[in-house]
Amino acid sequence: MIPLSKIEWGPADAAEPDDSFLDKFIEPEDIKKLLEPKYWIITGEKGSGKTALCKGLILKHGSEFAAIRELLFKDVEFAAIIKNLIHLSKTTDISSLSLISNYWEYVIIIEAMKASIANSKLHLSKEATLLHNYLTKHGLIENTVTSTMLSLIGSCWNFIDEWTKPGGKKPNKILLPSNLAPQVVDQISKYPIFDPEFKKARNIFSTYLRDKKEKVLITLDGFDRLKTSQDTNRLELQIIFEGLIEAVYAISISTDFYDCIQIKALVPYDRYISLELRDMDKFESKYRNIRWDYNSLQEFLAKRLSCHHNLQHVKTFTDLWGEVMPQKIHNSFYDIPEDTYDYILRHTMYRPRHFQIHLQMLSEMYPNKTIDPSMISKAIRESSKKIADFFMKEYKIDHPLIEPFLKRFKGKPNIMEFKEFRAIVGNALEALAVKDWDIDQKINTLYNIGFCGVVKLLGPFDGQIQRIHRYHPPRKIGIAPYRCDFYYTKPIPKLSSYVDNDSLIAIHPLFFDYCDMTPDTTMLIG
Repeated sequence: MIPLSKIEWGPADAAEPDDSFLDKFIEPEDIKKLLEPKYWIITGEKGSGKTALCKGLILKHGSEFAAIRELLFKDVEFAAIIKNLIHLSKTTDISSLSLISNYWEYVIIIEAMKASIANSKLHLSKEATLLHNYLTKHGLIENTVTSTMLSLIGSCWNFIDEWTKPGGKKPNKILLPSNLAPQVVDQISKYPIFDPEFKKARNIFSTYLRDKKEKVLITLDGFDRLKTSQDTNRLELQIIFEGLIEAVYAISISTDFYDCIQIKALVPYDRYISLELRDMDKFESKYRNIRWDYNSLQEFLAKRLSCHHNLQHVKTFTDLWGEVMPQKIHNSFYDIPEDTYDYILRHTMYRPRHFQIHLQMLSEMYPNKTIDPSMISKAIRESSKKIADFFMKEYKIDHPLIEPFLKRFKGKPNIMEFKEFRAIVGNALEALAVKDWDIDQKINTLYNIGFCGVVKLLGPFDGQIQRIHRYHPPRKIGIAPYRCDFYYTKPIPKLSSYVDNDSLIAIHPLFFDYCDMTPDTTMLIG
């Protein structure tokens, strides 16, 4: 066997430099579909491969595009935009969504223009000069997306000042409830999409791309690591994503750009499913979620294992895995053998990064040593705590009290009836004085972010489902077949409406030690 520490996994974050990235990039069927031009809105959790998808698209398929613009929102602060947007909305009686979707559409098209004029093919053209003049005149060349949005909001306030200051424009019609004339409200509601100068620049850009049969790729990523101020709540932040989705969809169906701009908006899964848009169904044709399964995660690992010079001749995952890991581990609590791949898999949320964290922990704890079964459970317990800690940070913006909230499960069984689970959630909300979530909302969200799942007892037909698609826990003698359905294996729109009081809820194994829970005596969770 080869010591696991000899395997070069590469950076856990695909955003980090990695000269051998393409050697490890894989395109299983579900991932390959995400690269198709028809999908503009891609969702996934932190560590599911959103950034790797963008990087793979650019490095492997970038030659298909005349220009590429990567927009990264890592550590971006949207609080100032939200604050000014809400103030403007209240002043004008124009919905925040209408305003922000216009701004997103504008900045995406502006970024596409900037990418194109930076392309050498466009440098000497008449169109490039006209677009460059427009961008320069409005100070857009060096602007970031957020600074452009703030300047757009500032322009709207200028419209208001122009109509309301002494000696300014006098409205010819009755004032609206917002105390603004219809003309200025109409101007603000359409700004900047119908601004004459922008419309002219937009038409020039669209005509050029279409005549030259060129396409621009725009990627938007990094939303997992947004910053926010203490006075910005989750509902206010959500408007940023609602506006983005509306704008991306508008561009995707526009006669100007649907076939000459390609957008990949990589949005956190929990943000997308929390959208409060009335016509969500219209986005379905442009939307797809990143999904990994039992087989594709094996392919992910096999690709990395086979990069080792001594393993390049090994063909199957089972043989590759056996070169660095023992095939079985004994579960002493249940007194049953477990496949080591299965054991680690059930301590993930089917995210590639979780697997990397687990295996890197094993490598660090046992450097230059071949891995034997006695080493594995201790390392996985430590790496599970690490992943649980990352989980808290990932969702802290929307759930600022998530750590004390989950600690309310301390000492509880890791499988319980729904009525007990619901009571714990309700008591936690009350004890922590959480006012912006009701019990059902919180339960549904806990499921959607992976904290809990549902135990399903299997009938004869269910038991025939191949393991290539689903992991089925090993069972003690006398226990009927069952499986645990988590959001990443079987999405349920609203868990609270799907289950009965006596349905069994399973807490994800990643939180077993974090919440100091007691194990169910008969069922293994995974």
